[in-house]
Amino acid sequence: MPIKPKVDIDVLLYMFQEYEKGVSFQYLIDTLQLDINVNTLYPKYKYYKTHGIETLLTQKQYNRYSKELKLKVVNEYLNSNQSTQDLAIKYNIRSSTQVKNWIKMYTVGKEIKNQSPKTGVYIMKARKTTFEERVTIVEYYLNHKQSYREVAEHFNISYGQIYQWVQKYQAHGKNGLVDGRGKGKPKSMMTPEEQKEAEIQALKAQNRLLEMENDVLKKFQALEREMIQRENKSRHTKRSKR
Repeated sequence: MPIKPKVDIDVLLYMFQEYEKGVSFQYLIDTLQLDINVNTLYPKYKYYKTHGIETLLTQKQYNRYSKELKLKVVNEYLNSNQSTQDLAIKYNIRSSTQVKNWIKMYTVGKEIKNQSPKTGVYIMKARKTTFEERVTIVEYYLNHKQSYREVAEHFNISYGQIYQWVQKYQAHGKNGLVDGRGKGKPKSMMTPEEQKEAEIQALKAQNRLLEMENDVLKKFQALEREMIQRENKSRHTKRSKR
């Protein structure tokens, strides 16, 4: 379903022409009694100046963006001081929120894939593996300086699979990767010393999991702070131009 703009295209074009003559957007909004604010109007002007009148026309509800474009935008954000709004305008992406979502997905290791009209960004699906495959994959992760995301992509498995296997391997060794993996020897077959050791290893594994979850949370919080700082700086710069 197409999305209609709140303000008529002819009105927008008139406002842009007046703005370029030196009239402020706020004055035009007040004079014309429009249901729009400056923070919404100014990006529209930037889209118009960058991509032409076509970008002001009725938009489709869902826009498809290729994996290559998403990665390009994410990498440009990480390697520059541009805000998500700046990048959305530069690449004619419907909103800065989409850019933020791609950055967050990439940061926590979720694979950015080609977008469908329904769900946007996907995580690679889990697949069945043999014991030998699991051992090979875990040892590859431990012996190479790569992230869970990179290893998951290399072996065509899900992020969650490699994460769980590594945790169980570190807690139980290769035995943790067999069917029923992670359970180890039944307690009824363990000596008191083995039971105590198993409990210690389980606690260690739980602590490692909590530490990793905490690291992810900290990474998200740092990313949110950085985004807010860039957006505020960008707004301040743009406001001084209006």
